[in-house]
Amino acid sequence: MCPPRHRLGHLCGHSLGTVYLAWLARLQPQLLASCVFIDPIVFLLHHHKVAQSFLYSRPDSRNFRGHVEHYFIKSELSIVSYFHRHFYWFANILWAHELHAPSAVVLADQDGIVPVREVERYLDAEGRPSVRKVLTLQDQTHGSFLVDGPAKAEVLATIRDAQMWGWERASSRKWDVRRLRSALSRSRRPLRWWRSPIRDAAAGARRGGLRGVLLRGVEWLFRSQQPAEGETGDAQPGLFSQRGASELQPTGKR
Repeated sequence: MCPPRHRLGHLCGHSLGTVYLAWLARLQPQLLASCVFIDPIVFLLHHHKVAQSFLYSRPDSRNFRGHVEHYFIKSELSIVSYFHRHFYWFANILWAHELHAPSAVVLADQDGIVPVREVERYLDAEGRPSVRKVLTLQDQTHGSFLVDGPAKAEVLATIRDAQMWGWERASSRKWDVRRLRSALSRSRRPLRWWRSPIRDAAAGARRGGLRGVLLRGVEWLFRSQQPAEGETGDAQPGLFSQRGASELQPTGKR
């Protein structure tokens, strides 16, 4: 799922999207640097409030937003079919001990789907040390932070905190021995394979990283083998001298 140069990722999930994030956290935790669960339905999914609130409850007559949500979301044909026939709580639930990456959880104080108080108590009791932050947005419903400026700012600040935790987790991982050996083997290629070793070394040093450092070291090694200025021709030729370069060329048939 990750490109070769990006071994870890920081992922966020909201509402039903937390199900996919839960699968990844449970099945492939080594791909996660950190994660953020926003209005999660995966914690305590066996709780009766989740299914009852989403599938069977009806909004109050004075709740205009609830009626809009019920008509356009809860009554949509494909959504109803999925949740009634293809959504299994035991396959989508996420337990706190299954979280291995640093995580943050964002809840809404007046969420009509998620059992907020129960999830708060559960994560406070069982979520440490993976769950580092549980943020409860006051006077917010499920997904309402998207249209509320201060609440959105709090969510973004939590995501930035989780990104910092992810960077710490990624930087603490040990070097992959196979990647290190591959870089070393590439740095020992014969000189005739390189069009311009100095140019390649300088470009690698500018790009940084392990390969750049190795190329810079190879450049220094080649330069150190050149004869110092003022020495006679009896000195050992450097790899960049005309004599040294000619010796690398193939001779005729013997």
